[in-house]
Amino acid sequence: MRDQPNVGSDSIATAMQEMILEDIRDGRVPETVNAFEQLHDFVDANDYVQQALEALGLTALPDDAARDNAAIALVDTWLAAGSHIRPVGPSGTTPDAAPRDT
Repeated sequence: MRDQPNVGSDSIATAMQEMILEDIRDGRVPETVNAFEQLHDFVDANDYVQQALEALGLTALPDDAARDNAAIALVDTWLAAGSHIRPVGPSGTTPDAAPRDT
């Protein structure tokens, strides 16, 4: 078995958040989702965990349930806080990017 990178739950959660944001942009998941369990109404939320692990190079066993559950808890907190909801600009549209300092 090859060596696995030492990746913490925060890195896994960040990867999962990016995937969730992509699914929100693509219309698979609504912005109104406010809990990890609620994601299951629209997608197989466990796939976010698996895909994040793969993206971070964590493909060999053994699984680390405590680490993965901690990542899910971080994502759940992020969703509950509404951090995934993009702010609406004055024109009623969501900005694509934050303004740059010039």
